[in-house]
Amino acid sequence: MIDHLSPSSLGMFLRCPKQWEYRYVGGLKIPPKGVMVLGSAYHEGLAAGFRYTMNKGELPPMELIKDAFDTKWARIRTDNILMDEGEALPFDSIDWEADPGELKDTGMELLSIYEKVIAPNLSPVLVEERQTLDVDGVQLVLIPDLITDTKIIDHKVKAKRFGQDELNQDIQATCYFMKHKKPFEFHLALRQIKPCVEIQPALRNGEDTKFFAELVGKVWLAIQSGIFYPSPIGWHCNPKWCGYYKLCHS
Repeated sequence: MIDHLSPSSLGMFLRCPKQWEYRYVGGLKIPPKGVMVLGSAYHEGLAAGFRYTMNKGELPPMELIKDAFDTKWARIRTDNILMDEGEALPFDSIDWEADPGELKDTGMELLSIYEKVIAPNLSPVLVEERQTLDVDGVQLVLIPDLITDTKIIDHKVKAKRFGQDELNQDIQATCYFMKHKKPFEFHLALRQIKPCVEIQPALRNGEDTKFFAELVGKVWLAIQSGIFYPSPIGWHCNPKWCGYYKLCHS
């Protein structure tokens, strides 16, 4: 029985209700991409560093951060388990798409850049703490990557920057603003020829949250109806991007 939503599950339903049914009703989990493994290990390295700062009141040694990254990377490859919003996702294989060694090296380089350029300017308050947000009776589970004394931060490993429309429409930013009433930023670790880290704010206001609350209520009603139709129009309905494509079209 579904008793809550999350930013990612809500986004999946809006993208394609049928995909949501396969994942959250049928429990069908598709093999993760190599970049997801990279992202999970990258998050682990940053989280270890911020927890150290919270406990010690000083910047962490780079060896601690890289060790946390390396440990997470090895654990995923050995145990075949990823964590998604607090839920363990077992899988049979990893769809690497790129050389694992190169991905790992890129992750280590991005961590070094973040710790040198961005982390010294942050004062962590909470790190990856599970929270709930009640939206007119619908429970949303939130796990913000980092909350500082002045802002909420979500870490992403991406190949390119967000476009402005993507920032304006992002569900995470709205959820976290509703919960904490603080500015929201994406900290992007960009996998480019020359890896770099950039900050992209996603600002919200009262009108955004009002629209979002109404949207959540309508999605919840749609889920309760049990009608999950495919959404074949858009970039997502493609065998490259949807792991349920063949099942849906068979």
